[in-house]
Amino acid sequence: ERRTENQLRAIKFALDRLTTETKSDFIIPESDLAFHHSIASATGNIFFIDTMRILHDQTARLLHVSLGLATTSTPPRVKQVDDEHTEIYEAIADGDPIHASATMRLHLVRSKRRLTDCTQDHIDRGL
Repeated sequence: ERRTENQLRAIKFALDRLTTETKSDFIIPESDLAFHHSIASATGNIFFIDTMRILHDQTARLLHVSLGLATTSTPPRVKQVDDEHTEIYEAIADGDPIHASATMRLHLVRSKRRLTDCTQDHIDRGL
C-alpha cells in the first residue's frame, strides 16, 4: 500500500535474482537479504528499516547457515521457499497489506521451522 512503483520494481528485481539462484542451486545469502531489505525499504517505516540495517550481519550469518542447510534439503523444500517469496511479492504488487503482512509472517515462521528441522536432521545424521 505504501510502496512506490520504483520500490516494487526493486522488490521484483531482488525476487527474480533470488529465483534464478534457487533454480541454479547456488543461493547467495545477500540475495535473500536484498529481497527482504527491499521490502523493508518499501514500508517507509524508519524503525523497521533501521532494525533491518542493525541486524544485517547477524541475519547474514543466519541465512548463510540456513541456506547451507537448505542446499542439502529436498528440491520441494527449496521450491517452497521460492513460492513463499513469490507470494509475498504478489501480495505487495496487488497492494494488499494484510495479505502481504500475513504471508511475510508465515514465511518467517516457516523459515524458523525449516532451520530448526534441518539442524535436527543434521544432528540426527551426525553431520
